[in-house]
Amino acid sequence: MDRLVQLAGMWKDNPWINQYQWNKTLMELGDIREAESLLKSPQQFQQEMQQQVKMQMMAEQQKQQYETQGKIALAGTQIEGKLKTSQKDFQVDLILGEQEFRHDLAIEAVKAEATNQRST
Repeated sequence: MDRLVQLAGMWKDNPWINQYQWNKTLMELGDIREAESLLKSPQQFQQEMQQQVKMQMMAEQQKQQYETQGKIALAGTQIEGKLKTSQKDFQVDLILGEQEFRHDLAIEAVKAEATNQRST
């Protein structure tokens, strides 16, 4: 029986061995009477594997979709933030422009007054 367990471990993943028949034989040698009903048929096993692969692919697609939507939302937030910053920068530039214009007017008025005082 120990030798059988060792063989089972060695041949478990051997691609040349029909795994269904191998497992069925091992069960029968171990006096398991309902080996046929305990084992999945090769067709059932293949269908389950295909279903599992399909589910993994769907999960990966969904993950990629969520990542893409997250990136789009993040980009939208960043653009919105840039627009707000841009609008704020525009308002600051406008205020600074007005202040500069007023200062320039005041300087010109002082220069004009100084010129008038020199001429008189």
